[in-house]
Amino acid sequence: MHKYFHHSKVSPMVVFVLLLTVGLAMGQVRSVQGISCEIRPVRTKYAAVDRLAIAYSMINNTDDTLYLCKWKTPLEGFDSNMFTVTKDEEEVTYIGRLIKRGSPSPDDYVLIAPKGRVSGTIDLSEGYAVYKEGDYTVTFNSVIYDVGKETPLRLAAKKAYAPQEITSAVVNFKLTEVREYKAPEIPMRKADSAATKVTYSGGCTTSEKNDLKDAVIEAKRLLTIAILQMEITPQASQDTCRRYTTWFGTWTAARWNTVKNNFQKILDALTYQDLEFDCSCTGNYYAYVYPASPYKIYLCNAFWNAPMTGTDSKAGTIIHEMSHFYVVASTDDHAYGHTNCKNLASSDPTKAIDNADSHEYFCENTPEIGCYRIRGGPQSVILWLLVIPLILVLEFLRRRYLARSRQI
Repeated sequence: MHKYFHHSKVSPMVVFVLLLTVGLAMGQVRSVQGISCEIRPVRTKYAAVDRLAIAYSMINNTDDTLYLCKWKTPLEGFDSNMFTVTKDEEEVTYIGRLIKRGSPSPDDYVLIAPKGRVSGTIDLSEGYAVYKEGDYTVTFNSVIYDVGKETPLRLAAKKAYAPQEITSAVVNFKLTEVREYKAPEIPMRKADSAATKVTYSGGCTTSEKNDLKDAVIEAKRLLTIAILQMEITPQASQDTCRRYTTWFGTWTAARWNTVKNNFQKILDALTYQDLEFDCSCTGNYYAYVYPASPYKIYLCNAFWNAPMTGTDSKAGTIIHEMSHFYVVASTDDHAYGHTNCKNLASSDPTKAIDNADSHEYFCENTPEIGCYRIRGGPQSVILWLLVIPLILVLEFLRRRYLARSRQI
């Protein structure tokens, strides 16, 4: 190609256009602060029994030693939806887990030497429903949560992080045979009058079961109050509702309704669906779910150390995790923690209304952020006559349920 352009009369502008066209066809490649990602299928064709191995490298393109947070990269396995996998231009469902985290610890960082790389392979079938015969495309399409030249101890001590999007080139492979795949069972929606059954697995203790019963009741209460707050706020006041704009950003009617409907779906699922809580997780995060497999929630170390209500509470964690299920609100984890979620609301409201922690923090509302307050006049009296009895009934039912559950 070099000889052709050297001896031909093709203009530099034509060469530029051709190269630009090729670059666009291959897909946009985006690096972050000197970090880039390369992926490739170990094979171009896979049979049904093959491991769908994708090789990856996280590359340091600088002359400095960098420390990279492993979150949302292949370095930690399928703990996030980090690839875009398509077949026949349709996106393949993510079936891995989604985790509610706290802040990074020094152990969450990996050293990458100057001009070096950290490489490995990952089995795509562990995270995506790849089982139909045909041609597939794969792109690493995620974020770098944190990277820097400081030590992991100093990097992890920060309060605010600014995740940045990173994208690899598109790669392709062919699945030559249909793979055996057992799709997750989606429970049928129960009638609203049916009693909800809660089961426990993974060795839950009596104390843990009691905590979970309390957490579900508190989660329902927080959701009911959140929905009520949104219901009583007139549309003319919605764009100035600080409680909303703090967690979800600039108001639009469509985004407001999406959030309100999400809260209702979470409340309905907690009220009418059979729930399973698994206490076997020993990870240093709050909880996780497989979003394609409702309604099972795995509780981890940080959950048991959390308060019942308040910021990053047990009740809030239940709301967070329930929001992830595809049959509920299908949220993702774009940001964690108060500061980062507030920044997300300011920078990207579309992602904020899709973010699980943002939904949790709106419901927990600690410290309390005001919204629409009912003022004087006949309408306000009517609203208060409706609202106060509802709150009192909810509190009575909560106390009664807790008392009964303690006797079981």
